Amino acid sequence: MTARVPAPPRPAPRIPTRPSGGHGPEPHGPEPHLAGHGAERSSPHLQTRRHESKPAVPAGRSLVLLAHGSGHPEGRAVAEAITRQVSRRLGSHGARVTLGFLREMTPSAAQALEGSTDPVVLPLFLGRGYHVRVDIPRELSDHGSGQIVPHLGSSPRLVPVLCDRLDQAGAATCDAIVLAAAGSSDPGARQEVVDLARALEARLGRTVEPGYLSAASPRVVDAVSLLRSRGHRRVAVSSLLLSDGVFQQALGAAGADVVTAPLGAHPEVVEAVVEGYRAAAVLTGSRPPEG
Repeated sequence: MTARVPAPPRPAPRIPTRPSGGHGPEPHGPEPHLAGHGAERSSPHLQTRRHESKPAVPAGRSLVLLAHGSGHPEGRAVAEAITRQVSRRLGSHGARVTLGFLREMTPSAAQALEGSTDPVVLPLFLGRGYHVRVDIPRELSDHGSGQIVPHLGSSPRLVPVLCDRLDQAGAATCDAIVLAAAGSSDPGARQEVVDLARALEARLGRTVEPGYLSAASPRVVDAVSLLRSRGHRRVAVSSLLLSDGVFQQALGAAGADVVTAPLGAHPEVVEAVVEGYRAAAVLTGSRPPEG
């Protein structure tokens, strides 16, 4: 579902001006962090879908990507890489793409939104936790107008990304996998991880169990132990994190045989963001940008 904040009456549409740069506490535990690894070649797991003609976003409408923010430099590097690649995809259609952070980094969410009229806002979060449900709608409400589209983690395009990372890590001989998420106390966010684990299991034909690094159970290390107790000989941990950082590094101590790299600025991650922007069309009733 998209959330929309009505725009105040105005005499005529304006082309947004250039913004500058988030902060916000996480009362319910950490959300998924941003992601490492840049653009790369497509693999057999990538299933790029054709974009059908359907209502879409007016040319020139801004896209604002809002990320968590991290003390690890890779978090910024990956968020900026995603932003650059999305901007290349949408820039020819007059869409200005900006990036803001909710905490620890600048530009802030308010700075990223500044100067835009009725922007499309896409949360660069892998889980639908407190920041996605509360902080980002509050930022947009303070801004005065705009439309929030579903967060990155809701896209089915994450499944081929996870498959690619498993292939690259040499997990072909692993007979079970733990899908490792940052964790959230929000039941809806945990259910998203369970649903993604089931989708990955269906794609691979191997057992996949969810595991969390904080705020929820089972913890990743416990999920690995559980799979071994069931007779699985080789267990992989599939990272459901966007970038390298404290959480990604903690996965190495989970006792798995293989640990994948984070999702990063994978081509399918970029495509998921572009599709999220086009999803705003369903409400605007205008023609979608192609390409």
